[in-house]
Amino acid sequence: MSIKNFFRVSGKNFYKEKYRIVSEFIKFSLIGGIGMFIDLSITYIAKDICMLPFYIARTAGFAFALTNNFILNRRFTFANAREGNIAKQYVSFFVISIIGFSINWTISVCLYNNVPFFNTHYLLASFLGIIGGLTVNFLGNKFFTFNKLCLRAYKH
Repeated sequence: MSIKNFFRVSGKNFYKEKYRIVSEFIKFSLIGGIGMFIDLSITYIAKDICMLPFYIARTAGFAFALTNNFILNRRFTFANAREGNIAKQYVSFFVISIIGFSINWTISVCLYNNVPFFNTHYLLASFLGIIGGLTVNFLGNKFFTFNKLCLRAYKH
């Protein structure tokens, strides 16, 4: 293969890979939007109806959204994900989500505790926390949980 053909083929692969990642990020984000709706709904129910403390309500919202997002991302976002062991993937997804949730929870609770505006607008604090964890969750799951090399290791 000539150098000219190498760069032409490499450029095409880069182009395809670039837009595949963009497509996956969009799907991941849309599924995250569904998860955010679940998260905020459970947070609202737990805090305003069940009268639980805000930090517990946020944890409950996260737990319900996490499982939903795992199922949908495994099915729709990462096409090769079904090749791996679902239990190991769920554990990996959970660990990465805990890291993302730590960012999410810290942002939302810090805003709620330190900015009076967010005491009455706690769902906005929750939303900003969710946005804070999105990038960590996508990159971690793209390159670890649902990565082709990791999937081969998960098979066993």
